[in-house]
Amino acid sequence: MLFFQTSVLRAKTFSSRIDPNEFINSLSKCWAAERLSENRGHGARTIGLAVSGGVDSMALAVLCSNLKDCNSTEYRLLKFQAFIVDHGIRVGSSDEASSVAETLVGRDIPTEILRIKWQIKQRGYLSNFETLARKKRYRLLGQACLSHGIDSLMLAHHEDDQVETIFMRLVAGHRGHGLTGMKSQASIPECYGLYGVHESGGDIIHRTLSGQITEQKEREKIQECTASFQKFPQLRANLMSETGGIRIYRPLLTFSKARLICTCTANEMPWFEDRTNHDPTLTTRNAIRNLYRHHKMPAALSKPALLSLSEKVNSKYDWLKTKVNFYLQMIKISSFHLATGLIKVKFPFISHEVGNSIRSEDYMLCRISVELLHKTITLVTPEEHIDLSSLRGAASRVFPEICQISKSKFSQARPELSQPVSFTVGGVLFQPVHENRNLAVPDALVESFPGFIKYTWLISRQPLPKISRHSYNLTIPAAQKSISPWILFDGRFWIKIVNLTCSSNLIVRFFEPADLIPFSSQFRSPVARRMLNKTLANMAPGKVRWTIPIVVLSQKDSEFSQTLSLPTLGIDVPCAQIFGTWEVRYKKICTDHLDIPSESNLSGS
Repeated sequence: MLFFQTSVLRAKTFSSRIDPNEFINSLSKCWAAERLSENRGHGARTIGLAVSGGVDSMALAVLCSNLKDCNSTEYRLLKFQAFIVDHGIRVGSSDEASSVAETLVGRDIPTEILRIKWQIKQRGYLSNFETLARKKRYRLLGQACLSHGIDSLMLAHHEDDQVETIFMRLVAGHRGHGLTGMKSQASIPECYGLYGVHESGGDIIHRTLSGQITEQKEREKIQECTASFQKFPQLRANLMSETGGIRIYRPLLTFSKARLICTCTANEMPWFEDRTNHDPTLTTRNAIRNLYRHHKMPAALSKPALLSLSEKVNSKYDWLKTKVNFYLQMIKISSFHLATGLIKVKFPFISHEVGNSIRSEDYMLCRISVELLHKTITLVTPEEHIDLSSLRGAASRVFPEICQISKSKFSQARPELSQPVSFTVGGVLFQPVHENRNLAVPDALVESFPGFIKYTWLISRQPLPKISRHSYNLTIPAAQKSISPWILFDGRFWIKIVNLTCSSNLIVRFFEPADLIPFSSQFRSPVARRMLNKTLANMAPGKVRWTIPIVVLSQKDSEFSQTLSLPTLGIDVPCAQIFGTWEVRYKKICTDHLDIPSESNLSGS
């Protein structure tokens, strides 16, 4: 249903439209600081707009459209591309999407309609429909942004949405960080594993990988490669880490819906009302929205109270972030092998010497230790998310000093005076390394525990049980006609592989003990084999080597297979490139405030 000026009566009489300068100020806080600096000297930049047709997104669209008339040259040069997602649930949704697109084009905003393809009929009756729709919507938006070369997507969430979100999280039992509300900027959600969308693709290298070989030639090459060897393994350039990814921005979080209505009305921008948004029986958010619309809420649940609560929680976590960043700079990472995801790290002592205020925040010592552990584990874990609460026990092992200087319920055990044992948490393996060098130990800790030592740790991907290793296998069939997409293997390595054969599969799987002899035996020179073993010993010691990928040639209708490459190490057997071509990148990692050795060869943070 189309709404226009008369709907402004919904807004409170004291509400006013959003001034262009207000919008620019809000935009500069959540987006422009880093993005405008990246754009200097590169012409007009295009930003994506997620538009539903409702008053929120139409207000965002008209505010962005009006930037072409502002005084700032940088903002005046911005271009916008709108995306409308048609869920295909409501009758007439397709026509409505077309009408919204026509309106936006009339405002000089190019628009593309994205339609969700459902696999079943009666999709609106799915119990998890809202969750599925959210995932499909964001993945469509992410892929559309990628196809347009867009890395910034604006969303129209506003102040009222923020209140509803905080209320929903209170109802769900969230505490602490969960009450900080929606962020003004973040990585695009629901797009894990999509290359170029989820934290990747910042520096995509386009190479032409083409060519086919006949079956007869393939058989000849297999015989040739098993009979001839080169002197040394072919070591390619060091592995690089990914950069980029699409980020979402919410420049309207500080504006009420009433002001958005006034903004649309003042700019003669029509909008479309989705009647399902007013049905309190459909979603939790609709029910909460109905409560605020038709009932007087208790003071503690009023809009100002919830916004104030969120502000206080955010202030607390800003303080925590400052302390965490202080200690992050003190973490000593002596090595980081991207090819195997192995880091050697020594954590700092955590104490109340940072500032007097921490003395009254004993629990925060434990929170700091958990955050430090989380930041470090994120460098090598295959997991998409790690629950902070799952790290509490591990934090007391890595930071045993907190047991002495804090009375928190977090841990009551006394610090270990003997060498700790290996343990796993968050998908990674911690192995203690005893070294003679030790960080300065606080006097109070020395007096209570004279033999206290702070250990160095080797941290790597947790070894997989044999029964589950094959579930990670990736098969690239023969006779691929185009370059394969980038695939995220084990949550750590992005790999793009092309099968150049006619009758064999290329399989990417985990390196196994049974592969070692067949792989090394393809290098005739004893010196070459020693170099291979030395490389594995240095970069993939012990069980770490069984967590890296290997490319294997597997003939169809035959048990024959041949190991071709340890791609992350850049080691190929002779003639491996006859059968396939591959590129590998390590996942994107955040190095903010961490001192990563330059030899790690990171391409960016």
